[in-house]
This record gives sequence, C-alpha cells and structure tokens, in this order.
Amino acid sequence: SFLQVEARQPVFESRSSGRSAGIFGIMTQMLEEFQGELRTMQEEETKAQETFKELSVAKEDEIEAGKKKLDEMENEGSGNAKALADAKEDLELTRKQRSEDVKFLQNLKVQCNDLDTQWEQRRDTRVAE
Repeated sequence: SFLQVEARQPVFESRSSGRSAGIFGIMTQMLEEFQGELRTMQEEETKAQETFKELSVAKEDEIEAGKKKLDEMENEGSGNAKALADAKEDLELTRKQRSEDVKFLQNLKVQCNDLDTQWEQRRDTRVAE
C-alpha cells in the first residue's frame, strides 16, 4: 500500500490541479487580452507617429513660409522707411521753395506797384507837357 501511494500523484498535486487549471485559464485569457491591447496600442502609436511626422512637416513648412514673409516685410519696411525719409526731405525742400516763391511774389508785387506808380507819374508828366 505504501508503494501504491507513491505510484499515484502526490496529494498536493491532485488537490490543486483543478484550481491551477482555472487560474492558468484566467492567466492565459489575461495574457491574450493584454497582447491584443498591446497590438492595438502599438498600431495607434504607429498612426500617431505618422500623424506627428506629417504635422511636423506641415508646421516646418509654415515656419519657413513665415520666415520668408517676415523677410519680405522687413525689406518692404526698410523700403518704406527710405521712401518716408525721401518724402520728408522732398517736403522740406518744397516748403523752402514755397517760402522763397512767396517772398519773390511779394517783392514782385511791390516792384509792380512801384512801376505802376512810376508809370502813372510819367504819364501824368507827359500829359502835362
């Protein structure tokens, strides 16, 4: 009888094998679920990386376009600043010329009045002769 007990499975194995099979089944099911979730997450991560790369390229293009636009605007701004400086200089020269023209016109009016007065005097003198 002692030999027969040894030939059979150990007592702890026979009692726990039913419970172990249930636990092993649960663990196997959890492993399959985790592996499925891992595949899904890896696919999502791959898609996210591709989307990020596309977005990154698009943003880099936008940044480059923005830099070009900024350069154009800076060049335009410096051109406008030069044009403004030229316009201010022209305005100053025009104002000076206008002042000189007004003075000339005033002097011309005075000369014309003097000439008119002189003419009237000569005419009166000739009429009197």
